[in-house]
Amino acid sequence: MSVGLYDADMATYIHTAPNLELMKYSAYYKNKGEITVLSPLFNPALFNTFVYRKDYDDGDFPDLLKYDNILYGGLSYSNNKYIPLPKKIETLVPDTSIYDKMMDTFGDFKKNRETFKKCLNCRHMRLSLDGETIWGDFEKQIDMSKGYNYFFHDYDLNKIKDSEIVIKKMLEKNPEKQVGINAISTKFPIQIYNEEDMEKWIYFRGSAAFFNLNYYGLMSTDYFKHFLKVSPLQNSSKSIQYIVTYGFKDQQDFVDNGVEKMYDQFIIACTNRKRISLIYDDNFFTDKIWEDFFLLLDLFNGSLCEMNPVFFTNGRKKNSLYKFVQNFKSEYRYKRSLTIERAREIFAYMRVANYNLFKKFYESCLTEIL
Repeated sequence: MSVGLYDADMATYIHTAPNLELMKYSAYYKNKGEITVLSPLFNPALFNTFVYRKDYDDGDFPDLLKYDNILYGGLSYSNNKYIPLPKKIETLVPDTSIYDKMMDTFGDFKKNRETFKKCLNCRHMRLSLDGETIWGDFEKQIDMSKGYNYFFHDYDLNKIKDSEIVIKKMLEKNPEKQVGINAISTKFPIQIYNEEDMEKWIYFRGSAAFFNLNYYGLMSTDYFKHFLKVSPLQNSSKSIQYIVTYGFKDQQDFVDNGVEKMYDQFIIACTNRKRISLIYDDNFFTDKIWEDFFLLLDLFNGSLCEMNPVFFTNGRKKNSLYKFVQNFKSEYRYKRSLTIERAREIFAYMRVANYNLFKKFYESCLTEIL
């Protein structure tokens, strides 16, 4: 018997996490003495059994029903609700070795190879089978030989009751000498809608590549400052996706009641040299110029974080959004993303849309050091 395992997500997106269910299927079939491999291609005819898993819904689904040797599943087939495997498979320690061959896909990109290697050397697991409560047998799947970092495959840890408490207890079991270097990773973002839930997660040390928080709506400015000050999250825009348009009924509501507050918080992040990803809901803006406005802010934020600290603090008058746009003439790398003509159109648009915001573009970005 031969078994082929096919990770449809990794075949499409190389820089993604491995599939927990495939790793458990591998352990199951290898325990039965069957030849089991991760198939690089979708080719069920080469195997007696072909296991197909797909978690990300990109709209591309092959016709699986014409094959009689396929076992298929994944969140993309169940509206992001996890369908448990048979208990004899679900409780197995995942076989991460099937993904070793994926190292070759990164070629000479040493950083990407090291990131993926660290990913495989985690304790891969899921805390819940129903997405709401802790699974009583979750500890059976933990590979204690795999370092001290945990990789969670649950769709949204924040929806699982007491998940943050359980994770803290797991981390506390690590030897004292490991405190401070163990981290948690998540295949899917932790989705947060209020500051109370945010408090549960911002103190965890997350891995740089596989730990995202999605915050929906605008935080209060006081809490935003608190978040920037206390969070040990990596200083990277990938750590938090700040969906700032959530909760506003339309573009005009956001212009009137949200954009100034968002910009003030953005400047606080810039002052403290923190990368922050400002995200807008799909199809929220009727005027496409807003998309380029968010791009402009992202470029500005990134440039300030890259500045020499001495220049950053001493060049106060040169740190406004207006001065940044003026430097487009000499900074070719920005022109590739956004032309100076388009940046000027953004300024002209905001002058009419929200004059108070427009005036802030000329002010120094340096404000309160936390």
